[in-house]
Amino acid sequence: MGLWPVVGVAVLGVLAALWGPWRDGGDGGSFGTMSVADRVKTADEFAVAGEHVNAVQEYVSILRSGPVPHPEIIIFNLALSFSALGLHEKALTSFTQASDLIPLNVLDEKLERKIEAESLAGQSGARLGWYERAASHFQNAVNLQPSSAVNWFNLGISLLSLYQIQTDSALSPTTILRASEALRTCSKLQPNNWIYKAHLGAALVLTESCEECVLEGEKILEEFLSADHGLGDVSEGKMNMFIGFILGDSNPKAAAPHLDRAAYLFLTDKSKSVGNQVSSIYYRLGRAYRAQNLLQKEQETYVQAVRNGIWTSTMQRPGYVFPGRSLPSGPFPKEEQGLLTDPKFGQLWDAIREIEASASKISNEYKAFVNYHQNSGLMEDTEQIADQGKWHQLTFARNGKKIPDMWANDTKQAFSETLRILTKLRESGLSMDLPKGSMEFSILSPHSHLRPHCGPSNHRVRLHLGIFLPKPSAKIRVGDKERTWEEGKVLVLDDSYDHEVWNDSDDKRVVLLIDVWHPHLTDQDRIQVRDHFRFSQNSWKSLHRPLS
Repeated sequence: MGLWPVVGVAVLGVLAALWGPWRDGGDGGSFGTMSVADRVKTADEFAVAGEHVNAVQEYVSILRSGPVPHPEIIIFNLALSFSALGLHEKALTSFTQASDLIPLNVLDEKLERKIEAESLAGQSGARLGWYERAASHFQNAVNLQPSSAVNWFNLGISLLSLYQIQTDSALSPTTILRASEALRTCSKLQPNNWIYKAHLGAALVLTESCEECVLEGEKILEEFLSADHGLGDVSEGKMNMFIGFILGDSNPKAAAPHLDRAAYLFLTDKSKSVGNQVSSIYYRLGRAYRAQNLLQKEQETYVQAVRNGIWTSTMQRPGYVFPGRSLPSGPFPKEEQGLLTDPKFGQLWDAIREIEASASKISNEYKAFVNYHQNSGLMEDTEQIADQGKWHQLTFARNGKKIPDMWANDTKQAFSETLRILTKLRESGLSMDLPKGSMEFSILSPHSHLRPHCGPSNHRVRLHLGIFLPKPSAKIRVGDKERTWEEGKVLVLDDSYDHEVWNDSDDKRVVLLIDVWHPHLTDQDRIQVRDHFRFSQNSWKSLHRPLS
């Protein structure tokens, strides 16, 4: 460890502020007189075992205990655990700090660490939807290693994603040109990689300010569809789907023919079906037609999907449909005939009665927390579903995994009843290890609107406990039905149906949002859903190797 100086107190102070409310008990952890090396080894063992909350607490405790050798290694491994916990903002901060602690004039091995830290910071930024920040880190990575096709590709993809959400028309042409050049570079570095070439072709097609670029992009995409691209068993349907997904909402006119072709091929003998990707194709094709104001074609697409057995309703259009059998539901399941007396829904209805019995305490906890902390801890609408106003979340669990900050000691005291209810829902099996499952206070600002959209899957049912409801100006539409909320009551909905939300009042609308498993899914069914979404509570080892 001889080449590295110990980390300074000033740096530790900055890091501690950025890491936020993680607690180490104030005594340097529970490991007494253990050496720093032994404590790091213990923290790494926690992480490898999937005990990331313990790993993070020990890493932070080590760093706060005083100057340590090789702080960049500890901070890098801390960032990996943050990533595994889904805390991508903290991971981004920590990867950035790890990189900053490594000077440029270092040996090759140390430089590789800096490049990897910048690349992983870029990935964390991309997961947050902060594509401009992601692009800056990938740019740093390619500046350090211009020969890395992967980092050039990641730079191009982050810029392509930034272009797709950019609202400043003056910046968009520059962004898409930068994306094209980055993708052109990675294609030159690996000329036989047709994944790179296909993205380059799509980016060039989006470069509408350059007619020559568009023509070049169309030519590349034609070659992708016809050439021996070396991708193995990849059908024409998959390739058209691939192109349509890349073009997406940025150029719906160009995307639609590819998506339409893919949908046709997947439903004939000319292409191997890839299951639930057909559902996603139809969903995106309908959205492409809507963006062009081709509303009749949009509806025809949904009717065709129902006719072909992909969906059961033109209003229920998730990207993933549980295969094999239909799951009974409706826009508002409690209103569906038979579900109130369905024995498989019995546990859910009992849980809802308990939630409503605690509604007053939960509401008081939320209001007290917000009065004291204001907007601290709120997550932004990374999916950009709000097309008017703002939508924030105070999140306890995301993608079926706890947000550790929100279950720490201080928060437990502030939300004792809320967390008791959420813990019981998880431990009862209703919400445990639920892919795409959230538990959060959903806060819709005054004069806001969430655009029509469908949830990702029909494997979950969503609960809304009314906390603060301006009447009569806040309402929700699910399918073809509109409803309002009641304070202290749970509204049950199936968000795999097309839905949108309005708050036309001068006050915030707040509900406690809880996702639960669809009651008709067995334990074996749940395993199948988790496998589809590649859900794992311990993804740390599969993400990246720890430094040592």
